Amino acid sequence: MCSYCGCDSIEVIGRFMSEHVEIINATGKLRRAVLSADQGEVATTKAAVAALLWPHTVAEEAGLFRVMARDEVFAAHISSLCDEHEALSGLLDAVRPGDASGMARFEDVLREHIEKEDNGLFPAAAIALDGPDWVEVHAVTPHSHDGGASHVHAEPHQPAADHPPDSAPGTAAATAPHGADEGEEPMNHTVPLATSSGGGCTCGHDTQAEPVLDVRLIPHAIRHGSVFGAFDAVPMGGALVLVAPHNPLPLLTQLAERAPIGVEYLVEGPDEWRLRIRRIADDPALSSVS
Repeated sequence: MCSYCGCDSIEVIGRFMSEHVEIINATGKLRRAVLSADQGEVATTKAAVAALLWPHTVAEEAGLFRVMARDEVFAAHISSLCDEHEALSGLLDAVRPGDASGMARFEDVLREHIEKEDNGLFPAAAIALDGPDWVEVHAVTPHSHDGGASHVHAEPHQPAADHPPDSAPGTAAATAPHGADEGEEPMNHTVPLATSSGGGCTCGHDTQAEPVLDVRLIPHAIRHGSVFGAFDAVPMGGALVLVAPHNPLPLLTQLAERAPIGVEYLVEGPDEWRLRIRRIADDPALSSVS
């Protein structure tokens, strides 16, 4: 992961992604129970899904969602995710033995919702929220290991010694818990922010730690805000590698209005545009968008 956003040490995001895997695995068991039309098994597996899903959604809304919703860039998207939490409640309640179509509706909405969070909201949060924001998120988020009470870790970005992280530092994928059923469709947990290991440039700046932000994986509603948050974390002389589905000239213009930048095109279409955007000295004459 990049050295600017601190993704590899954000405990709450790793926890939520790990819980997503648990929820999907439990949903697979519910699907099989529904298809078997076993009323008792459906009741048991349905309760198991609910026991994982509802504490999870409450924790998201109480901490991360509440903090991010203060920013108008994210407010509408957060509101839509909360609405989806409500919709999932109704869809799960409606699941009945033998009702394959009802089960499919619940599972489809659930997977789409998780995809929006894992590959959209969480990466955006990692690059948009600052230190005090994360302190607050950790303070108000109910934690699963202490019965749901909110608390603050002594080091907000480092898991406590007796509370191992939900995902290993430096990884962008949450893995299924031990004992997960074979045959379950794996969840895609790709986080669109990585570290560039490409060759160096001739300016003398070390490119090894340049973050790479793939905006194709971020919802349109929060795409520009995510880029702004990522670039704001880039130090003077540093750079951000941006990957986009088209030439992002309007976005570059907006970035140039926020701070002087230099732009180097690494790949120019047709399906992928890759640019190195460098923060340069505060001299408008040096800012270039081509």
